[in-house]
Amino acid sequence: MVLSAEPPIKIIRQTEGPTEHKYLTSEVITLQCELSRLDGVAKWYKDGEKMVENERIFIGNEGAFRSLRVLDARTTDSGEYLCDVQSDSVVFGVCVQ
Repeated sequence: MVLSAEPPIKIIRQTEGPTEHKYLTSEVITLQCELSRLDGVAKWYKDGEKMVENERIFIGNEGAFRSLRVLDARTTDSGEYLCDVQSDSVVFGVCVQ
């Protein structure tokens, strides 16, 4: 009997640019990571709190890409954002001025 296990899901690429992403108030914050598998599920967190979609926050899946968009950026949106998958994660620092 042969068991085949799927390889773990990894983040293979993230939003390009500096580690600290800077935005002006009212801009759109866009963070993105590319997963190693199309069926990967990503969860987004800000400062340790799970992000939930609302009128300003959109969580997207397109192919292997997982994205987070925050409309009308506010200074309170500054913080540490985390894209978390099964066995990998990536941190984005966001500063809104």
